[in-house]
Amino acid sequence: MLPRIPQLSILLVLLVALAPAAIAYDYGYDPAKAVGNGGDWYMELAQDPTVLTSGSTILGYEYFFDFYTLGESFYMTDIVGLENNKILNSHTSSLDGTDVRTQRWGDPDGNYAAWPTSTGRIFDLWSTDVNEDSGSANAFDFWRTSYDNADVGWTSLGYPGGSTANPHVYSEYVEYSGFGFDVWKAELTGPGQPVHWFYTLFGVSPAEDTIYIPGSSVGVWANPGFGGLVYTLRVVYSEPIVQEEIGWSPGAATAQFPVLGDFTVTPPNPTCLVGDVNCDGYVEIGNDILVAFTNFTGPGSFGMVRSDGDVHGPAEATTDPDGHDGDVDVSDILTIFGAFTGPPPDDADGAGLGAPAAAGDPSIPDLIYDPTTGEVTLDPDGSSIIGYSLQNATNSFLPGNHTPILAGVTTALTSQLEEAALAPGSGSIGLVFPTGLDLAGLQALLTVNQVSRSLGTPLVPFDLIVLSTSGVPVPEPASFWMALPLLGGLAWLLGRGGRCGRVRCER
Repeated sequence: MLPRIPQLSILLVLLVALAPAAIAYDYGYDPAKAVGNGGDWYMELAQDPTVLTSGSTILGYEYFFDFYTLGESFYMTDIVGLENNKILNSHTSSLDGTDVRTQRWGDPDGNYAAWPTSTGRIFDLWSTDVNEDSGSANAFDFWRTSYDNADVGWTSLGYPGGSTANPHVYSEYVEYSGFGFDVWKAELTGPGQPVHWFYTLFGVSPAEDTIYIPGSSVGVWANPGFGGLVYTLRVVYSEPIVQEEIGWSPGAATAQFPVLGDFTVTPPNPTCLVGDVNCDGYVEIGNDILVAFTNFTGPGSFGMVRSDGDVHGPAEATTDPDGHDGDVDVSDILTIFGAFTGPPPDDADGAGLGAPAAAGDPSIPDLIYDPTTGEVTLDPDGSSIIGYSLQNATNSFLPGNHTPILAGVTTALTSQLEEAALAPGSGSIGLVFPTGLDLAGLQALLTVNQVSRSLGTPLVPFDLIVLSTSGVPVPEPASFWMALPLLGGLAWLLGRGGRCGRVRCER
């Protein structure tokens, strides 16, 4: 007889193996879905929601709401339960900069009235009219962000944040009235906000924020006699929508019926900006260009990955964190240069690279600082300089005085000074440091001190040299102790009072 725990484990394994796999929601027209969900109509998502990874509403949650009819007429529909201030793709002004206005046929105050700026309108709304040509884009005071006149895909009309991602084509929508358009706006309203005269006519006053989608005229809707898709509304929301907290109704401004579909958010595939080595959302010198310089291999297969600077795939620059071709070559360098954004705003963070190398090493470029003026000169000292990154945590640099020495990309902020190029350079970068620092103060100032000498060589810290008021350079302590034997030998020779030739010394 098996022990109890193994028996239980075997039972669990069997149950998991025999459990039915999760069944994906079947989107699309099905009259059976209307039973108990509106009777003659129903609303569902057009597809699983996703998280946006680009554009002005990046990281917003994208939902497409489809409204279907079984062949019956209706005046208007409402989507209730969403908060207006969390809808990221609403507009309060049209493309020409004027306020979004709402048409109020029969309104005693006039035919039109400006909609309050605290609400607005969602322009991502598609139906049978779908703006068959861009010339009808603003006819009858209705908007779309795009149109499709031949089932060939959607053409943008230029609205900021607008979408051409409608999952349906023109022919999927049913003709629903004798007018040139069926639904003509999706307005946001709510408690205490002005309402369309349809609401006034029926004595409706929204108790919650509501998306109001009216028909084309005063109840003049032709019964098409057959069912199908009436309209699609795109909503980009600042957080995942909870299915149980929203609903729709045919004009009652309450959540009478559920919105069908699978509201589980599909996580986005991780992506990076083109040229972004560390995938932090910025293409900059210290974290991207200099890293690629350091790991430069030339073309071939070297096992390099994106974090090494391999941002160009076999055929093109890629946003895929795992998309690379195994090397860091000129294609990668040029991709990073071309996508350069500079560092995050007010980014003064950064950890140093440890103690600077010994001054006087001819393979290490020098940073020469004048405490009287704050001038900084970068000297290759027998090596070369194709890039550097200097950072401080106290916003002490003077970027207005910065003079680039490299013909490439430059960052000049109070927190960092950086340059990178494919050709070397050297010289004064200007009066960019605070004055009056000694060597210890200079070391404390620089939280990041690194220089790239050539493609494929490691980043190293600059040798730090501080000019004294007499003009004699004060090297770092390591250099001073290294120089003592030489100074001692020189003193001995001078003490003998002789002359030194190439081969021997004579008295």
